[in-house]
Amino acid sequence: MGEKDLTQKALESFPDVFADCVNALLYESSELPIPDKLNPDTLIQAPTETIYRAQGKKFQNQFDDIGMYEMEGEKIACLYMLENQTTVDKRMILRKVGYEGANYRAQYDKECLYPIICMVLYWGSDRWKAPRTLHKLLQEQGRKVPCYVAENKLHVFEMAHLPKEIRWRFVSDMRIVVDYLAEGSDYKPTAQKIQHVEALLAMLKSLSGDERYEELSRILTPDEKEEISMCELLDKYEMRGRKEGRKEGRKEGRKEGRKEGQHLKALEIAKKLLDVLDIATIAVKTGLTEEEVRNLQAK
Repeated sequence: MGEKDLTQKALESFPDVFADCVNALLYESSELPIPDKLNPDTLIQAPTETIYRAQGKKFQNQFDDIGMYEMEGEKIACLYMLENQTTVDKRMILRKVGYEGANYRAQYDKECLYPIICMVLYWGSDRWKAPRTLHKLLQEQGRKVPCYVAENKLHVFEMAHLPKEIRWRFVSDMRIVVDYLAEGSDYKPTAQKIQHVEALLAMLKSLSGDERYEELSRILTPDEKEEISMCELLDKYEMRGRKEGRKEGRKEGRKEGRKEGQHLKALEIAKKLLDVLDIATIAVKTGLTEEEVRNLQAK
C-alpha cells in the first residue's frame, strides 16, 4: 500500500471524519432523501479484506480501503466503504462490484441483512473521466449491453474539485483538506480547531508534497497538538522561520565581521612590508591580491 493510501486511510479511520465524509457527500445532498445524519458514535471498524478467485487461479485477497458498520444496538444497519484513489482507474467499477458482491455473499446465511454503500474519494487533480457504470465500461469495449445486464454504478467524488457549497458541509478535519485542495495557493487557513493533528498534517504533506507539514508535525509539543488551528500552525511555522533567519543572520554577521577584521589586519601587514619585499611576495604572505598591494603602494 502506498504512502498516500496509508495517510488518507489514517485520517478517515477516525469515526468523526468518516461520518463527516458520508454526511457531507451523501446525506446533505439535495439529490438524495435526507435521513438522520450518520452518527460517529454508532460506527465500528469493518474488515477490509474479502476473497475472490480469478479464472484458473487460486483464491486471492482483495482489500478495500476502509469500511465501517453503522450499528443499531447489536445489529448492523449498514456497511459504508470508502475507496481512495489518487489516479483514475478506468476499471474501478469492477473492483466496486467485487467488493460489494463479496460482502453481500457473506450475508447469505444471516438472518438480518443490511445494505452496502461504496464511495470512491478521488484525490487527483485531473478530472475523473473513467466509466462510472458497468454498462458504460462494456460499451467502451465495443460490447452490446442487453437490458438484463445489471446497471452497477460507481459513486465518485472528486475531492480536489468540490464546489464551495459542498465543502462548507464538512465539519471535521476533512474540511481543511478539501479547502486546501480546492483553493490551492489562495488557501486561507481558518480558526477551526484540528482534532487529529498528526493524521491531518501527514495527509496534507502526502497530497501536496509540501515538506512544511511534516516539519510542523515534528516541532509541535503534545500540548500544542491538543488545541490548535491551521492558522495557528502556519503562524508558528512562520515565527520559527523568522527566528531561525535571525539566528542565521547573526551567525553570518559574525562570520563577515571576522573576515573583514582579518582583511584589515592583512592590509596593515602589507603596508609594513612594502619597503622590504616585492609586490608578488607580499601578496603570497598576506593573502591579498597583487592588485590590492599595488593600490596600497600608490597611496
